[in-house]
Amino acid sequence: MWCKNFTKFIDEGGKRRAKCNYCVKHFASETKTNGTSTLWNHLNLMCLKSPFRFVDRKQSTLKLTPIQEGGQETGKSSIEKVVYNVEDIRRAIAEFVIIDEQPFKVVEGEGFKNLMAKALPNFELSSRVTVARDCLKIYQREKEKLKKLIKNQHTIAKGIEACTLEWGIENLFTVTLDNASANAAAIKHLKARIDDWKLVILGNEFLHVRCNVHILNLIVKNGLDEQIDPIFRIRNAVKYVKSSSSRFASFKSHVEKVKIDNHGLLSLDVETRRNSIYTMLDTTVKFKKAFTRMYVDDHKYQKYYREVTKGHPSVDDWKIVKAFIMFLNISYQTTLKFSGSLYVTSNAFFHEFFNVRNAIIKYSYNEDLILIDMANMMKGKFDKYWGKFENLNMLLFIAVVLDPGYKMKYVKFILSISYNPLVGKLKSDQVTGALTRLYDHYYNSFSESSNDNSGGETSMVSEVGDILLSRWAKYLEDKGDVEKKML
Repeated sequence: MWCKNFTKFIDEGGKRRAKCNYCVKHFASETKTNGTSTLWNHLNLMCLKSPFRFVDRKQSTLKLTPIQEGGQETGKSSIEKVVYNVEDIRRAIAEFVIIDEQPFKVVEGEGFKNLMAKALPNFELSSRVTVARDCLKIYQREKEKLKKLIKNQHTIAKGIEACTLEWGIENLFTVTLDNASANAAAIKHLKARIDDWKLVILGNEFLHVRCNVHILNLIVKNGLDEQIDPIFRIRNAVKYVKSSSSRFASFKSHVEKVKIDNHGLLSLDVETRRNSIYTMLDTTVKFKKAFTRMYVDDHKYQKYYREVTKGHPSVDDWKIVKAFIMFLNISYQTTLKFSGSLYVTSNAFFHEFFNVRNAIIKYSYNEDLILIDMANMMKGKFDKYWGKFENLNMLLFIAVVLDPGYKMKYVKFILSISYNPLVGKLKSDQVTGALTRLYDHYYNSFSESSNDNSGGETSMVSEVGDILLSRWAKYLEDKGDVEKKML
């Protein structure tokens, strides 16, 4: 209030006074005896030049609001009564940041400040931290609304059914969803809804395909959660460097000082991008010496870490992160293969499944205790989603059987060396059984279709077939005579 609206000074009698910045009036402002009510009354009611004077917070104003029908404006407007409300404005600013995907710091930009000064001169702008909190409140509020909306409803199943009907899809073979409990319930209800469809395959046995990228992310996350502090400290280092151009310039100068021959850029991880934590750690660890040197030389960087409770990355932190990167690289490559959009990915699961499994087993016998702990945590999550063979969608194994480069012999071989002989044989039989059921289904469906379409055309088809067989027999006979004469 003071710096914007009043200037403090000491009068001739040694008393503290406050002079209005909009007019010449001044008021007593002794800390112990004078409050701020008089000053606010002056700004709101008396000062002719005050921007506050023209806003009565209880007085409503009129606003024209465009009328929409079906999401489109009709060209007509309705008159609404609007009352000035600080909370409404703060919420609108937060919604602006969310909807237009603006950085939180936009509210501290000169352009935004100038706009708000003209539109709402009496509104005290929030800092980027406050706006971030407001955005989080909106997220939490909307999340609760969504949870209430979908509770005891089968919204997802209805949506999938509606889409398939709209697009004329009658042979729904698989639906890929992540591992939320709501999705498992949705698949259950979807199966019931489409059970009577003509082209249902084996009672929708293979309908639910769990998102393997999501499962892999959960496995990796479970392993990293035990060692989150080193990642947290390194993430803070990256945040510091990327937060302003001056900080980045300081970092760049320290890269040159320690003579790091690397032109790569630092990358900050994003929670919704599953591979970003690997990219962040892999690029940052190359600049270890630069961060260490900057912590010694740059007092602003030191001050930043004094304010961060978990401190600057230590020698052990860098060592731990290097160990993480070895496994994260496998996860990174696997995610890329699973997420491909220009090639078929179903036949990649079998290979990557065993690559990840073998990597976890390998690290669980490592000499490094940190890697052992990480591998054991990952194994727990791996066993939860991929440990029970019967919970896996057999189509992901059948896809390898149908791959001409591998076939069933390859599947049997991998299963036999990955498990003990008895377990490997049982799992091979499960794949063979699923493949046999699919074959029988399609064979029977084809036979029924052929019988349905036979009718009056049967005799013609039979006649053509007889002619072809006769010609084939004659060809063999003639070919035999020629060969005998040549002998």
